[in-house]
Amino acid sequence: MIKNRDIAILFVIATVFVVVSVLLRSADFETSQQQVVTLVHNSMLKFDAVAKIEIKRDGEEFVFEKQNGVWNQVNPFSIQMDAASMIALISAVQGVQVLGQLEGEASIELLGVGKDANMITLFDNDKSISVRLGRKTLGGRAYATVNDSAVVLVDQSLHIRAVDMDYRLWRDIRLFPNFAIDGTSIERTIDGDTLVIEREKGRWEMREPVSARVDQAMFAEWVGRLAAARVGRFVIDEPDDFEMFGLAVPAAVFTTTDGAGS
Repeated sequence: MIKNRDIAILFVIATVFVVVSVLLRSADFETSQQQVVTLVHNSMLKFDAVAKIEIKRDGEEFVFEKQNGVWNQVNPFSIQMDAASMIALISAVQGVQVLGQLEGEASIELLGVGKDANMITLFDNDKSISVRLGRKTLGGRAYATVNDSAVVLVDQSLHIRAVDMDYRLWRDIRLFPNFAIDGTSIERTIDGDTLVIEREKGRWEMREPVSARVDQAMFAEWVGRLAAARVGRFVIDEPDDFEMFGLAVPAAVFTTTDGAGS
């Protein structure tokens, strides 16, 4: 039989083992936390107040602005953006990690962070930060510098999102954003015949070609289908010739208007 003394010794050993394990795990966690260094510090910018993003990549420049809570691309042309994609872009800047320092001297042009480097700039109401994104290297690393400070090695997460990712994926693919909530009128013209339906005091009414009542339940379902319509894919940005798409003289024109008049 196991003596009480032996049981007590085993209990003490087990307790010590558990305590040591917990302490070691806590130490490892604290060490890993201390080792995480981000390229951009929270004190540099009010990330929750970012209202403008500029991106320079592969010789192209894109400008995005947040107006009345809605993100839009304003350069090189205007188009509404997906809010979640813009937030993810800001988070990528905020979260990029420093993985190491440069050893020795190297030309900034050779590292890809010179004057022609890919770059992303964020603006809040008061300040801005610019991150130059240099060459990628082995081990999931890349060169970068913030506000022209020292060049460091970072993870490639920001490079992947800001430079490599197809920027068209950041766009709002809804054909009629927010129309189901704020729509006020629909106009359809086919071969010169125009149909106009307007909403007044919460009810839809036909105005053209004649004034008539509209089945509210059926029309609400149709409005829901409009709101659910999505872009299949983007073909060409800013085409010079609409004739090749059969849009120089369109067979039909469909226009919606929301409460803001757009």
